[in-house]
Amino acid sequence: MVDLKKILQQYEIDRVNSLDTLDNGSIYTAKNLATGQEFALKVMETHTDWDRGQIQENYQKAMSYVHPNLIAYKAVYRAIEEDWALNYIFMDKGSGVSLASVDRSQLSLEQKSKIAEDIIQGLDHLHAYGLVYQRLEPKHILLDQVAESYQVRLINYYNQRVEDTNTANFQVMSYECLAPEQLEEGADLGVYTDIWSLGIVLYYLFTGQYPFGKLTMRYSNEQIEQRILGGVLPSLVEDIPPPFQVMVKKCLRVSPMDRWEDCEEILHFYQNYKEQATQSQSQPITQVSHQSQPLRSQEEKESYPTRRYLRKPSKPVRWWHIVLAFSLAGGLGYYISTLAS
Repeated sequence: MVDLKKILQQYEIDRVNSLDTLDNGSIYTAKNLATGQEFALKVMETHTDWDRGQIQENYQKAMSYVHPNLIAYKAVYRAIEEDWALNYIFMDKGSGVSLASVDRSQLSLEQKSKIAEDIIQGLDHLHAYGLVYQRLEPKHILLDQVAESYQVRLINYYNQRVEDTNTANFQVMSYECLAPEQLEEGADLGVYTDIWSLGIVLYYLFTGQYPFGKLTMRYSNEQIEQRILGGVLPSLVEDIPPPFQVMVKKCLRVSPMDRWEDCEEILHFYQNYKEQATQSQSQPITQVSHQSQPLRSQEEKESYPTRRYLRKPSKPVRWWHIVLAFSLAGGLGYYISTLAS
């Protein structure tokens, strides 16, 4: 049996300056006294009637889900104190902040696009193992700045499979990020539940707001629930740049069957969009001059649509135009003089 007390003595745990500012829960900095390396230490305290060892087992399995966009778990230990189970999860300590607390005004469109793609990549990796994250929201997305970009890492995930998720997890999920099916008691959850949450996250990333409101004095949980079930997106969604606007709209469809099938489908859509955008940018741009205009055949000229707002060429002035103009002017002058007399 592992001597947890002996293991913890190898670390200096800062329980005063906790990492709760990341909104991750009971997480502290643990410094290895021998190597000086710092880790994030998450402490979970649950009753033994609820936790019979499955938390430790799930986190130990999650240690194998290695991916650049997932926080890395290093070790998991469990101890029993009377009727309570204490789980100690050691993980990499990020140097950044969560998406919920980052200054979005400092993020460029290119940075936001990369963050969005990384989130989808990390979520897709979890789904490849048959897992449902069920915790995807801005406060569970860590952003570590690397040069001019950000390294995205999803946190607070573990080995929770589709068959184990049949109720809404209100303890770890904010109400404004819940999918419609999570509001139904005993409803089946799946990958499509995470797809909905992905839509919430992308909407927040590009607008700084939650599409169906956030729990404040203005919105209650009941009002947010009504808006979620209504599925009507605010007009602000139109300000989201393509192709993420398309992603968000399809992610946030009330019926799970109407959403994206999985993250792989979303990534395929995004890759096609980027390839088409690259091809459009690589096409040569012609200068507006006779020398640079490509020559067209007669057939192409006839089929080429004329823009209505282009100035039409002037017709030549004939001699009889001048005679007619003087005649009309003389007649008009005579008519006016008769009226005056």
